[in-house]
Amino acid sequence: MSTAHHVATLAFHDRARSRAAFEEALTLPGLRYAAVLDRGADGVLDVTAEHTPDPGPVTAGAAILGGGVGLLGGPVGSFLGASAGALLANAYIEQEASAGYAGLIMLSADVEDDTALVVLDIKEEATETLDGLAARHHVTCHREDIDAFTARLRTAWKKSGT
Repeated sequence: MSTAHHVATLAFHDRARSRAAFEEALTLPGLRYAAVLDRGADGVLDVTAEHTPDPGPVTAGAAILGGGVGLLGGPVGSFLGASAGALLANAYIEQEASAGYAGLIMLSADVEDDTALVVLDIKEEATETLDGLAARHHVTCHREDIDAFTARLRTAWKKSGT
């Protein structure tokens, strides 16, 4: 069975109900990131909920790999290798977070006053699970392939001149 990687959004006119959908989404298999963009009646946008799966295994794995490579240089090399591996893993995680925030900024244009948008970065083997969640909350799930979303984000970034 193939896996599809999407950015999925669920738009809510009832902002309070978005939180329940967000909490339920945290149990979805393949979830990589989740957030709720909430725009008040006054037009102020806020990220009222956010979830990123534990990055600890990435950092630990890189530190172990770096330490293993560093063994070739002895005890000091092992320490330096582990430190460098952990540092590189943390830099990768920070870069991923920055890209995620840029995506939220781009999606925030779709959030009207007094509404909320649940945003999910998810790898799905079947669409029924997420579609079922949307149906239970009486909203429609909109999916965009991660490659198309990333291309749209890059285009927006270039147009912004930053």
